[in-house]
Amino acid sequence: MSRPTHINLDFASLGIVLKARLLWDLNPELCQKFLETLPFTTIYSHTTASGQGMYAPTRVVGAVPAKHMLLTEMPHGTLTLSTDNYKTLGFFYGRITEPLPGFPPIAEVVDEDKPRMGQVGREVWLSNTVTHEPIAVTVTTA
Repeated sequence: MSRPTHINLDFASLGIVLKARLLWDLNPELCQKFLETLPFTTIYSHTTASGQGMYAPTRVVGAVPAKHMLLTEMPHGTLTLSTDNYKTLGFFYGRITEPLPGFPPIAEVVDEDKPRMGQVGREVWLSNTVTHEPIAVTVTTA
């Protein structure tokens, strides 16, 4: 049985779908646990003081062995998954200024979709700070 290599983040209200490559080589058990919850829809919130990052609640719960990275050292386009503390799907699309211990990386947006990450980030930031209109994302296998 083959395992999916990519996921889609569908921001339907923005007309944007971002494709991300799962990081099986880095966190295989976490990728598997994550895939077991797909598909799901959630709402992103944006950081307000620490840079270009967003986070969305998930139902992925349980301690899973995983490698972590400092948020300030993650490549732009990294998605993280916290299963034991914040229980969120993080999305770091640009510079992060707060050197938090970080969360386990689970996927990275493919290069051809990275130019649209800033637009998604700006819209989510505006939804949190100005419009208060939630921006949903549906996560599926690609």
